[in-house]
Amino acid sequence: MKDQFHRNIDYLRISVTEQCNLRCRYCRPEPVDAADLDCLTCDEMLKLCRIFLQLGIRKFKITGGEPLIRRGIMDFLKELKALPETGQVTVTTNGVLLESFAAQMAQTGIDGINVSVDSLDQKKYEQITGKDCLFDVLQGICAAEDAGIPIKINKVILPEDIMEDLLPFFQIMKERRIPVRLIEQMPLGSCRYTEPKLTGEKILKEIRDKGWSVKKVDAQIVNGPAVYYQMEGYQGYLGLIEALHHNFCGECNRIRLLSDGSLKSCLYYPPVLSLKDLIRTGAADTEIAQKIREAVFCKPRSHHFLEKPSDEKMYRIGG
Repeated sequence: MKDQFHRNIDYLRISVTEQCNLRCRYCRPEPVDAADLDCLTCDEMLKLCRIFLQLGIRKFKITGGEPLIRRGIMDFLKELKALPETGQVTVTTNGVLLESFAAQMAQTGIDGINVSVDSLDQKKYEQITGKDCLFDVLQGICAAEDAGIPIKINKVILPEDIMEDLLPFFQIMKERRIPVRLIEQMPLGSCRYTEPKLTGEKILKEIRDKGWSVKKVDAQIVNGPAVYYQMEGYQGYLGLIEALHHNFCGECNRIRLLSDGSLKSCLYYPPVLSLKDLIRTGAADTEIAQKIREAVFCKPRSHHFLEKPSDEKMYRIGG
């Protein structure tokens, strides 16, 4: 499935819920009542996944909100992974409930878990997320490792972050085969852009200034928008995801299905189609597929975050 700019779209991010057990200040700064949101059922999501597979989608990322609080999520993951033509299924979670679910997640056959951890300092973690649960998250990462699930850690670079905030993450990369991806914060919803103290370029310079050897990894051995680096003597890769200052829209291969059934062809722009309405009004699979093709073909060339913040809400989109 290709868009008007000939990009091959084979990756679907599915937000299974808007609800979350944390309130990260850049994602959900104000209270949100999502309890009464009319979400797609798991059966409806699976129906759409079958259609997306027919259209060439092969990779699925399951997000939220926090996906592990969605009722029926384990059965959904298992059934999605078992669908013919499904390639990769991964999950992004804040990790708070991961210790309880790790063994079940391994049994679903998923290919990996991304855990969002924005600080390894207990006090700072609580200031960012509104909850003192860093220990639970770290226990969850250990449980997932023990269950044999590949893990990546995602950390958003906050405006106030300095190099000392990253050093505990480097220690994880040194001791364990866990990639750490540092993600440029995007101006979404009420979160407006603030120039950070750290950029990818500054991080690499500080690494080299410390006398540490770091080299770029061949892009062909990794997936996704991150640019990966290998530090000498470290087991895990360092990944940089800079959607604003190193725009990768020209290679974008993804679309997003929100929990209310809306289809987003670009993170920056509002949804372009309600697939829930099509399903619940009895549209045939062929009609739904054609509507998806039309929406994907019109996928915009690029975002415009540096020109104008987006009104879209991060907690709805799942990143």
